[in-house]
Amino acid sequence: MASFRLNVARIRGLPPVKDIVSALKQFGMPAKGEFGVISYAGTADSVTAEIIHRSRELVGRLDPTGQKVIPTPVERIIAYPFQVSPAKERLEIHAGAANGIEKIGTFMASHLSLTVTTELVELDVVRAVGKLSSRVERFRLHSVRLEGYAYNSYMVGTYSPRFLDSEHGLEFLAEHDEGVLSACVRFVGPNGRVSLIITRNACFTYSCEEADQDFAKTVLRRLA
Repeated sequence: MASFRLNVARIRGLPPVKDIVSALKQFGMPAKGEFGVISYAGTADSVTAEIIHRSRELVGRLDPTGQKVIPTPVERIIAYPFQVSPAKERLEIHAGAANGIEKIGTFMASHLSLTVTTELVELDVVRAVGKLSSRVERFRLHSVRLEGYAYNSYMVGTYSPRFLDSEHGLEFLAEHDEGVLSACVRFVGPNGRVSLIITRNACFTYSCEEADQDFAKTVLRRLA
């Protein structure tokens, strides 16, 4: 099994596909700078591309002679494979953390000079879990995270219960739907088990057989 990400957001103000492809081609891979374009391709209604984001951070290096740790600058490079659909105003990022949404928006607005804005998708986790339970095989609600949960008058905070069966888990969700931050679920795909974390901002982390990746993406797109 392998781990994957699918972060979904809204992106407004995109030009036609051919203009996005042209902008990516012209930007290319500068020798220096914050961003670079690895690849790009356009279809009738979307653009698929992969960019990199460069940053520098200090890493400790041991100096045996002086017996001390010396901070050494190291270049850090993160790749962001993504897809944008101008007509649907949709952005999908297929790797990296949720802050990749901001990175793609910054790249397009500041470096490609496109007048775009990005917005997080507000996902109702309880509703998404309910949809998923009726659409997949052998669904199981494994655990959830809640904010501001008051166990009693003396205790309040983030609460992360696990469930031995989905029936009790779904009942718990129905009673505490307002404070749900995320849910961890499992179901079966064509070639094996899929483990999925659903969050409020439509940023999904999932593990499955590589052959089931397209199946899992289709399921997640219907939730967002």
